[in-house]
Amino acid sequence: LAAAGHDHGPAFLGLTRLWRRDDEVFAEVTGPTALDAPRHALHPALLTAALQPLLAEAGPAAVPAEWRGAVLHTPGTAALRLHATRTGEDAFALAVTGPDGVPVATVESVRLRRLDGLRPADARPDRFLTLTWPETPLPADPAVSWTVAAPGIPGLAEPGAPDRPDDAEFVLLPVTSASTLLPELLAWLAGDSPARLVIVTRHAVTVAAGDVQDLAPAPVWGLVRAAQSEHPGRITLVDLDGHESSLIALPAALALDEPQVALRQGVAHVPRLVTATPADFPSEPGRSAGTVLVSGSGDLAGAAAEHLVTVLGRDRLLLVGADAELAERLRGLGADVLVAADGAADRESLAEALALLPAEHPLTGVVHVADSDVESVLTSYTPEQFTTGLRRAGDAAWNLHELTLGLDLDLFALLTPHVSGVLGGTGQGARAATGAYLDALAHHRATLGLPGVAVAWGPREEDAGSGRPGLVPAGKGQSAPLFGL
Repeated sequence: LAAAGHDHGPAFLGLTRLWRRDDEVFAEVTGPTALDAPRHALHPALLTAALQPLLAEAGPAAVPAEWRGAVLHTPGTAALRLHATRTGEDAFALAVTGPDGVPVATVESVRLRRLDGLRPADARPDRFLTLTWPETPLPADPAVSWTVAAPGIPGLAEPGAPDRPDDAEFVLLPVTSASTLLPELLAWLAGDSPARLVIVTRHAVTVAAGDVQDLAPAPVWGLVRAAQSEHPGRITLVDLDGHESSLIALPAALALDEPQVALRQGVAHVPRLVTATPADFPSEPGRSAGTVLVSGSGDLAGAAAEHLVTVLGRDRLLLVGADAELAERLRGLGADVLVAADGAADRESLAEALALLPAEHPLTGVVHVADSDVESVLTSYTPEQFTTGLRRAGDAAWNLHELTLGLDLDLFALLTPHVSGVLGGTGQGARAATGAYLDALAHHRATLGLPGVAVAWGPREEDAGSGRPGLVPAGKGQSAPLFGL
């Protein structure tokens, strides 16, 4: 499955036993230890794991595309037995029971669609996308009702408040950081309120230059984008700018059929991905006698370092938090490599590593690869796990920013191997928050007149199983332009 692109992450590795008999498939599935099954009619981790045998039957690049006659009999089950019977080409009837044989769900037909025709893409210009915030018209006379879950939106008028808070269509929750949001978000998702939760931030996203004034709210957008993927239709994101006209426009923004909205001076903007133009990329740094710091480990950090040496001719590198194998590989390419074992999250060790650079080869570039090792649906990990992972990734990027402020850099690239910070994704909350933070830091540096670019990867052909449903991998050797180098 992983080789075919179906690597869903550790939270979805629930398949424990599997049998096949002619056109029938039998499987047993259990949820992760932290699974809170009663919160869901059918937990997404269990459902994803239960469908994995069908994906294997249908061949590579198959996804569930059509459901008919799905009936839930017993909600809140923590383990499943699946009996799937092939009813046609790439179509199956499902009978799902609990370990005790009690019926959980039946599906008359689930049809899989093969994506075999999608091949790793070439590095054509329309492969590169950037996030924009075009204006969108607001309804003139919105009829919405809301209530505010907590204080923190000064100046918000109350004409939209219902007679009873329980009757509100929207519940507004002002938020300043992702770590404080998560407990409240989990509590909301555990409830059964028909209202939509509206997460309200201030200057968390960059609609125009200079928008991001504080990096703390930025990860909120990544976290909630992942939550929107896991719980569609339950959460809206609204970013304000502090102008009175934006507060006045807030009710109209709630009436939009948009999951994410930014209000600037009373004008609504919505996020859209568009094809990047050359102006969206920084100018290519030239060959330099200086040193480039490469922070992070894994395949992406290795690819970035090799690109610096073999394509850009930046052959003096300081590897921070990388392994010895990468250093030797780079030396084999002719690079002059220094290695600092501790990662960039350790500020003191990072400062010591920078001090080791000789005056004739000063630091002139930074490439930082950040990721989170927390991969699970939101309801399956604790706020402490989330906060620890986000702090580690955020501290490393911020330390690199602060400790290089006085240096003459021509390159500062922040890379993440996932697009979840923009697109969300099931089980991607921590990674999405990290990606959103890196993007905000790049915009912050741009406001200061400093070099900075944040690049989020889609799947790459050379990283089998690292993809995201709906995204076609980039072909081998086609990822280099995505470095922004």
